[in-house]
Amino acid sequence: YSAGKNMIIERIAFAIALAGTALLLFLSFQIQPELIPVSNVTYRMIDEYVKVQGEVVSVRETEKVVMFDIEDSSEQKIRVFFYREDNPEVKISRGMLLGVAGKVQEYMNILEIEASRLEVIK
Repeated sequence: YSAGKNMIIERIAFAIALAGTALLLFLSFQIQPELIPVSNVTYRMIDEYVKVQGEVVSVRETEKVVMFDIEDSSEQKIRVFFYREDNPEVKISRGMLLGVAGKVQEYMNILEIEASRLEVIK
């Protein structure tokens, strides 16, 4: 009698945990930062997630990292980078219009965005 109740409780707990995990996964794909102008990205935003959009004005590639600068209508530029192993199929070229979501970081006194999501707009 007690073993049967324990089995039912374990199954209910497992089902709730599975549903919770599925919900969190779904929300993680749906929740994105609001689009902001590049000029609004500041040093106070380090470690925050942002979304910007602009034209690729320069591209630099190494074996492990792809770096590019985007410029938006505010005529401000920001450096964006991503690790090639995370996105081996992504090809970035000058003139592309991209949406970039990622974490603001500082490297050698320069603000940059570590891209977690790239969207080709044009």
